[in-house]
Amino acid sequence: MLRFAVKFFALVWLLCFCGYCPPIQAQTKACETLIEKANSIYSSNPDSSFAISQQALQCATANNDSLQLANALAQIGRYQLLKSNLHESETSLNKALTIFNRFNEKKGIAYVYKLKAILQGRLHNNKGAIEFAEQAVALYEETKSEDGIIASLLNLTNYYLDEKDTNKLRITFERLEQLLKNKPPNNQYYYYQNKSKYWMLLQRYSLADKMLRVAYTIASNENMIDSKATITMIRGRNYRYMNKLPESEKILLESETICKANQLNHELVETYTELVETYKQMGNYKAALTYFDTLTKINNSIINLEKVNEIAQLEKKLLETEKQKEIDFEKEKTSAALGKNKKLLTSLLLITILLVISVYLFIRTRKLKNNIHEKSVLIEQKAAELASRQKEIVDSINYAKKIQYALLANRQFIAEHLKDNFIFFKPKAIVSGDFYWAASVNAINENGTAQELFYLAVCDSTGHGVPGAFMSLLSIGFLSEAVNEKHLQKPNEIFDYVRQRIISSMSAEDQKDGFDGVLICVNKISGELTYAAANNQPVLIENNELTELGADKMPVGLGERKEHFTLRHINAKPGSMLYLYTDGFADQFGGPKGKKFKYKQLNELLIKHHIKPLNEQQNSLSETFENWKGDLEQVDDVCVIGIKI
Repeated sequence: MLRFAVKFFALVWLLCFCGYCPPIQAQTKACETLIEKANSIYSSNPDSSFAISQQALQCATANNDSLQLANALAQIGRYQLLKSNLHESETSLNKALTIFNRFNEKKGIAYVYKLKAILQGRLHNNKGAIEFAEQAVALYEETKSEDGIIASLLNLTNYYLDEKDTNKLRITFERLEQLLKNKPPNNQYYYYQNKSKYWMLLQRYSLADKMLRVAYTIASNENMIDSKATITMIRGRNYRYMNKLPESEKILLESETICKANQLNHELVETYTELVETYKQMGNYKAALTYFDTLTKINNSIINLEKVNEIAQLEKKLLETEKQKEIDFEKEKTSAALGKNKKLLTSLLLITILLVISVYLFIRTRKLKNNIHEKSVLIEQKAAELASRQKEIVDSINYAKKIQYALLANRQFIAEHLKDNFIFFKPKAIVSGDFYWAASVNAINENGTAQELFYLAVCDSTGHGVPGAFMSLLSIGFLSEAVNEKHLQKPNEIFDYVRQRIISSMSAEDQKDGFDGVLICVNKISGELTYAAANNQPVLIENNELTELGADKMPVGLGERKEHFTLRHINAKPGSMLYLYTDGFADQFGGPKGKKFKYKQLNELLIKHHIKPLNEQQNSLSETFENWKGDLEQVDDVCVIGIKI
């Protein structure tokens, strides 16, 4: 048995001496696994990511693995930067950079430069931030790391925004649009976030709002906690720029809650800065002063002159010592060569020492593997719980879809009253804020004459997804109530009634909930066609000429105007085409330049295909929409209904 042990450990020693040692390789793989895990959960759970990074640091230190040590330090520096511990972050990043430089590990150097750019931005040193970010881009290009290029270019757009350099922003965003095709949502998020700031810089606040909503959806779906806080704050800023101050205050308070719950001091400073400005515009100077005092205290705890100077000295010291470290590295290599010759002369002694070391490493490796396995099992359990919760939510939304579709007008019912029609309906999410509604009633008019009336509405509720769907269900209920219970006959009177019901039910705090839309009424006996329109205009194509019919510039809900809706008449020849649509098709971004489709192009499409059979018109709309959207995300619900008179 003793002879076998001696032979075994002699073999272990020979393998180690020749450059291959299974226990050490296992340790290296364990360190890599920890770092990969820390990086993968950083956005959703930064505190757990930090804890795993510390385990990776201990693993790399015990294994004397310099590169994994540098990777762990970089991850720790990233977390410290998130928590606004700027001095500690600079120290960790400088240690990592020293090791990466020693091994000429260009991807590691680029990663640290990218984080240093963010740190300099937090210190309001925009010039330094741009220099580090541009160096990161150059190194990532040299190593052909596309994800690194994207991340560094996105950082650069932040600094160009601070410089208000619209030319560089335009060029950088065009390059990012090409690079981000087919990339995962978490990469797409930062593009939408920074592009929204670009539109805000150009005072294109509506475009910014579209981008912000997409970014908020991604941050929520991907559980990107700090990004969700940031995008919520930016949405509050955009509302302030639009002078929608109550909306700005509400959403900024949401951002404050997220920041406090996750100890995001930097994001909290940005949120308080926006709250101060919002309250100043509202004339609420007491609240503005309160938040300003809090903001000052937090800001002083993050950045003060002493810390800024200390970080600058660290940068200077790092540059001064790089050459000396290269000299030391050469000495280490020379010393290692001498040590190898010495080992050849004292192999018997080393075998004895390695026996002890091998046993120690074996025991330590087994223990570490067990710990990692336990952590992995726990993480898998948590992941399974999250997946189960997500499935419950999705199942609930799918059930809500069934309810909503049951309340939408039955297409067969519409076809019974309007023989020639098509419906192109494409929600952005599982449920929709757009809806179409229909009803048929037998009534007596003011002159006592019997008449059969058919109603069809195409509407766009406030919001989309689940909030929009709830609004649409409420609006469908009020429309049915107006016709079936209140026995209102004229479309304008029906809209007046629904508006009053929405305001009394939903707008107690001046929330502008409601919908834009068109409600037409067909008198099946006389053939008379009347309608009421809220913001959305019906389109009539007759003799190859398109006419945008009139509409009242106010919503069915709380708005600036409060007069009654207008009853309008449509005098159309048989064979003419009437189209009712919401804004989703025209507002979709896409095409070769990522721009909106726009109403002009939509109307030209309708003229081009209006003489075709109705099913072909519907197919043309669907194909055009998908081709235009391409790989971009759908920005809103889409509904287009065509009726042949």
